[in-house]
Parts: sequence; C-alpha cells; structure tokens
Amino acid sequence: MAQSINNVTLLGRAGRDIEMRYTSSGIAVGNLSIATSVSWKKDGEWEEATEWHNVVAWRDVAEKASHIQKGDRVFVQGSLKTEKWTDKEGNERSGVKINATTLLCIYENEKAEPPQEEPGEPSQEWPDDDIPF
Repeated sequence: MAQSINNVTLLGRAGRDIEMRYTSSGIAVGNLSIATSVSWKKDGEWEEATEWHNVVAWRDVAEKASHIQKGDRVFVQGSLKTEKWTDKEGNERSGVKINATTLLCIYENEKAEPPQEEPGEPSQEWPDDDIPF
C-alpha cells in the first residue's frame, strides 16, 4: 500500500490572541489564526499577498502556546483537516484547519521574555539567523 503525507509547516504572525477553551472532560483546545505573506516586485513596485490559516492545538500543545498574542511571530507544524458544516442559512460550507503538533512563539528581541520552561524541555526560542527567510 502506498504511503501518503499530510504535513504543513508555517512561519507567520498571529492574527489575534490565542483563544483557549476546555472540553467538558478538561482537555485544552487553542484556536488561532496565522497570517503568512509573500512579496514580489512587479513593474518596479512591490506587491504583497497574505494568506490566513486557521490553527487548532490540543492538550499540552495548546497549554504551552496559551501565551501567544496578536502580532507574535509563530511557528506551526501539523496536518491539514477539511471540515464541512451547514451555516445558519442552511448553506453547505467547508474550510481547512491545521491541526498543530507544534505551536511555538518566536521571540525576536531581548524585551520579550519566553515563558519559564521545565528542565529538559527544548527551547522555544529560535534565532532569526537560523530561519532561511
């Protein structure tokens, strides 16, 4: 049987503070929108296009990301999930979410203090010079 891959990696900006909630059984769920942009030069002028991505994180991934705020630089890894629903007017709708397996805030200066980490955890801070864009 052939294998398939459903993997997405994004580096963008949080469009709003992460929205934390808990299921009735106490499982943490975090929802966030991430903006990614690309720029190019056309006829001597710079143009830019922005894509918005809906991200959902569960359990400890959500808990560790609960401090993310609008404008923060965010690194996301996960898989794509298409959802279908019927809106209030009875129209069939669909959308794509990213189920995050990794959701990290990227700290860009000394003024931003990362949350305290437990010993042995990998750092959530990525220096800008290690990111290839």
